Amino acid sequence: MTAPHLPIHATESAAANTTGSTPPSAAPRAIGRCTLVGAGPGDPELLTLKAVKAIASASVLLVDDLVNDAVLAYASPTARIVHVGKRGGCQSTPQAFIEKLMVQEALAGEHVVRPY
Repeated sequence: MTAPHLPIHATESAAANTTGSTPPSAAPRAIGRCTLVGAGPGDPELLTLKAVKAIASASVLLVDDLVNDAVLAYASPTARIVHVGKRGGCQSTPQAFIEKLMVQEALAGEHVVRPY
């Protein structure tokens, strides 16, 4: 199961006018997107086709510890895989950090996929 793409919106004027350092004629930068992917009960053969397509098209994957490593076989060889551990009772990456990383990468033009 995949959630709809979560577009990251940034207006050129908001980015350009905060510091005044970007001239108005500068081309707007490409904004990426974030896709949340439900990785299912752990068997990679049970992923939906949409989930597989999202994982395959990702340039950055933010992967939960509970996601089966076999799911990553669908990732592009050029994708950057970042393990953002979330496991009950153990040291975990704070959710606020994961969200900040997702937005940062999308604003840099990446297609971020978060299998969970």
